Amino acid sequence: MRPVIVALVGLTACGPTLAARSLPATSQVRHGGTEASLEALLDDAAEADGVCIGEQHDDPTHHRLQHAILEGVVARAPEAEWAVGFEMFQRPAQPALDAFRRGDIDAATLKRVSHWDERWGFGFEMYRPLLQTGHDQGLGLLALNAPRELTRAIAREGIEGLSVEARASLPELDLANAAHRRFFFTAMGFGDPDSPHGSHGGGHGGMNPEHFYAAQVTWDETMAESAADWLQGPRRKVVIVAGNGHCHRVAIPDRVQRRRPDRRVLSVVVQSGQEGMPEGMAADWVVTLPSLPDDDGPTAAPHPVPEGS
Repeated sequence: MRPVIVALVGLTACGPTLAARSLPATSQVRHGGTEASLEALLDDAAEADGVCIGEQHDDPTHHRLQHAILEGVVARAPEAEWAVGFEMFQRPAQPALDAFRRGDIDAATLKRVSHWDERWGFGFEMYRPLLQTGHDQGLGLLALNAPRELTRAIAREGIEGLSVEARASLPELDLANAAHRRFFFTAMGFGDPDSPHGSHGGGHGGMNPEHFYAAQVTWDETMAESAADWLQGPRRKVVIVAGNGHCHRVAIPDRVQRRRPDRRVLSVVVQSGQEGMPEGMAADWVVTLPSLPDDDGPTAAPHPVPEGS
């Protein structure tokens, strides 16, 4: 079925925003495999309790779309207590985000004290509009992610290699989700996760794929737990920004809903060009934006965890 072509303008109930006007002129939107509109996406997201909006980290058009969606849902549900949750900030950075939200520090200081360049590394300016909107509108700003030291240790040594204290810090982990395992093992080139030969050794310097998978699940579960903690309040809603490998249905969204079964969290995958959805990836909404010049297509696979955030 041919995707619908829609203009990325007029995204909020209050008319076109600066963010919306700065987006490419056209996009393709699908909901449940059928053509849809961005207005319908915004209506659905504003009614839900949360929305996880994916991204290709180095594509500025993805970040402009995320910002436009944030502005759109807040405008549609102004009575809610909204927060923006960031994969890009690890939990130890929460005091710095709180200080920025209060106006105690500026964006440059936030970048420095959160060790952005060392712990994330993608361009800070692409994320700054989300942070500024959070500050200006008094939204919660959430550091969702697990510390890099923890995920690196799990990827290298496995959960069993952690100290007692480190294991005690872990969120509840679902390591047996068949759909999530198959997506991850396929995306990372590890082969069949159910094969006795497909889940041991090989790839990434011979490191154990099961350890890599445990690190990925720790990543997703920590972000899901952080978002679910915010959703304890009955009027609270959350916009989560993270890579597509974290925002597809069986990654963060389903893990939030496992913790908050009375809440609904949507999955939005954002792509560029005409690449199809990666094998094993499913989302409530898929938005495809025009490719950047010299773009080879979106990368939906998770980061190699030992080198990532």
